[in-house]
Amino acid sequence: MIDGDQVDEPTPEGVDAPIVSKGSKFETFFDAPYNEIKGVLKDAVLPGQRVLDLGANKGNLEDFLDTLDSPLDVECVDTDEEALEELRVKKFENLAVGIVLADANEFIEGYTGDAIDVVLINATLHEINTPDNQREYLRHFFERMAAILTPEGKIIIGDYYYPDSVTDDEVARFMEYQLKAINHADTRNKFVKPDLLCEVGQESGFSVDQSNEIKAVKEIDRRFYVVVLKKQK
Repeated sequence: MIDGDQVDEPTPEGVDAPIVSKGSKFETFFDAPYNEIKGVLKDAVLPGQRVLDLGANKGNLEDFLDTLDSPLDVECVDTDEEALEELRVKKFENLAVGIVLADANEFIEGYTGDAIDVVLINATLHEINTPDNQREYLRHFFERMAAILTPEGKIIIGDYYYPDSVTDDEVARFMEYQLKAINHADTRNKFVKPDLLCEVGQESGFSVDQSNEIKAVKEIDRRFYVVVLKKQK
């Protein structure tokens, strides 16, 4: 159910939806993507594994992982101190949760702890990559992943992108809509397309175990993909 009062703002031309309140932003923009990645986590994360969540925010995915009734050791990294404080007070039945206030790139660059079984990156890759040279960023990213993962360890990446069939004008109108609704919108060049992600991952010694996508919102063909990459021995 969507909470909060509706905001009396006109819908931008070309976007067929009412403006929603900030209280309902999760249901409006993130509900379908979260359901998609939760379905993948249910099969990909095994009992007793060590999980690194880069961009954990308030721990919505940790809430879900806890429902699987499987013991997990989860390290949660984010730059949002307020969100991590909300995560810190949560009580989990099955998770041993560590919390780190840090930039994701800096964290993986300096990581010297125990090997990780699963690295989880949900709706975060577009915030930490280098938009003007994504291929080079991904090469170094996968190099670091290979260094911190166990043999056959996995990376689960969920993120958005706009297909080439969506025009820049359509993206601009949708960004205007998002800004009015939730005070946040991302330009299309920030997003890493799944084809490039899989290509560089395979070049870097990972296999693609799974790659699927959904239309994330009804207003525009904005896709959300989940890619599971497995480190080769």
